[in-house]
Amino acid sequence: MFFKEQQNIKYITYYVKEIIKKKLFMITLGIFIFGIISFKVFSAKIIKEASALENTFIEVKNIPDGSYKGHSELGPVIVDVNVIIKDGKIENIELLKHQNGFGNAANSIVENMVQKNTYNVDAISGATVSSKVIINAVNNALN
Repeated sequence: MFFKEQQNIKYITYYVKEIIKKKLFMITLGIFIFGIISFKVFSAKIIKEASALENTFIEVKNIPDGSYKGHSELGPVIVDVNVIIKDGKIENIELLKHQNGFGNAANSIVENMVQKNTYNVDAISGATVSSKVIINAVNNALN
């Protein structure tokens, strides 16, 4: 009889452990799925807000020579820039601060702005939010 009770206890213990493993797996999976959905919703919201950032039309050729500081932020992206204007052209744009999630690729957008002598350039693919915030910071500097 004792041996049979021991086997029953082992079986019950094994069964309980399996139930706990399955429940932990389901909880972990639920948390993971919730995280992905939350990230997607947040990303969509911030991309929509980035598209709504307002930039004032500015003729760079009409801006006096000098150094102009600008700031812009949206969600986790914070940008501070220093724009140098010389002879009616953007001579240099320095990113003083670019706090971002995964938007380091957007740093190259300043070279584009200097080459084209305008803040009105296309966003860098894969770094849309950071690109738009950098553009807005440059626009704010020149405004």
